[in-house]
Amino acid sequence: HAELFQQLASAPWDARLQPLVAEVTTRSREQLIDQIGEAYKVISLARAATMLGVDAGAAREAFSQRGWAFDDAGHALPVPRRRSDDRL
Repeated sequence: HAELFQQLASAPWDARLQPLVAEVTTRSREQLIDQIGEAYKVISLARAATMLGVDAGAAREAFSQRGWAFDDAGHALPVPRRRSDDRL
């Protein structure tokens, strides 16, 4: 995952594509955070930040916005995102 984010950030995108690249980056990170929330009960901020292609502070901020707690050792305690009931 980190490689994807690095390529998105470092590639020489045409100015017209910049908004699209930013949106792909944002949505991909959000989706990955959802997956981390489902897969982990505890994850270090350093590991999560590497996966997301951001620094630990940015990862902590993203997790805080989702209501995740943190322990004294610098680990995030993910809360899986509630899935809406799909009743068709």
